[in-house]
Parts: sequence; structure tokens; C-alpha cells
Amino acid sequence: MFTNDSAQTNDEADRYTMFLGEYLHTVDEKGRLTIPSKYRVHLEDGMVATRGLDRCIVVYPMKVWKDLVDKIMSLPSTPRPTREYARLIFSAASDLRADRQGRILIPAVLYNYAEIDSEAVIVGMNNRFEVWQPKRWEEHRKAMERDAEFIADKLAEHGLAI
Repeated sequence: MFTNDSAQTNDEADRYTMFLGEYLHTVDEKGRLTIPSKYRVHLEDGMVATRGLDRCIVVYPMKVWKDLVDKIMSLPSTPRPTREYARLIFSAASDLRADRQGRILIPAVLYNYAEIDSEAVIVGMNNRFEVWQPKRWEEHRKAMERDAEFIADKLAEHGLAI
């Protein structure tokens, strides 16, 4: 359970990092994207942006990124899916820091992958956030809403009942 207890450990605090909500932001002419102000406190140690699985950009706080790297690197590299996933994630990864105005400069390779031009939707995912092309996000969100019952049934099979 999430608490604001000051005795909470760093691991607990990391587990309950709260990137929530949906925000439409512009991408300026230099390719900078403003991070929502309430996200910034969780990104003071830096962040890593890379390809997402749904044709979006995923941005991880550095601690969450390092945990993901440890998990990927602990897998045997012989199976092709492990190698391909590592290539997908690491080849486009870029470590980032926000400037004084809370903007990040996401590499063009990631904007091109996600087909983002002048606007982007930032979508909170609790311990990370995604950056979407607005029309694609709207379509994806509508599909999720339409399939919500099926999704809930699948999650219930794995013990998550809501």
C-alpha cells in the first residue's frame, strides 16, 4: 500500500513512483519536449528514453532503467528473442537530463520511430511514462477502452482482479 511515511525505504519509494495522467505538449523547433512539472522530482537523477513496444517512446527514471538493464542482462543471450529485445531497447536508448525549464531533447531516431512531429501526448505509466503521437494515442486508448472487459479477464487469469 502506498504511504507517505517518511520511514519508507528508497526501494519502496521507487516502487511507488507516480507518473500518472495524460498531457498534451508541443515539441519545439529544436525537438525539446516539456516534462510535466509533477514528474520532474522523480527524474532528478536523469532518465533514459528508448523505443516502446507500441510504437511510442518510453522514458524511465534512471533507477528504474538500471533495474530493467539488470533483468535483461541476467537473461541468457543464446535465445534469439533475448538478443532481439536487447537490440530493440538498447540501440535507440539515450540518457537524458531536463534543462532548467523541464525540457528534454529526445533524439530524432525516437521521434521518427514514434512518428512524433510537433505535438506529443505524455502518458503516465506509474514507474515510467510514454510519449505518443497524439492520433496514435487516441486510437490506442479507444481500443483499450473498447476491449477493457477482455483485458480485465486476461489480467484476472494472472491473479489481478479489479
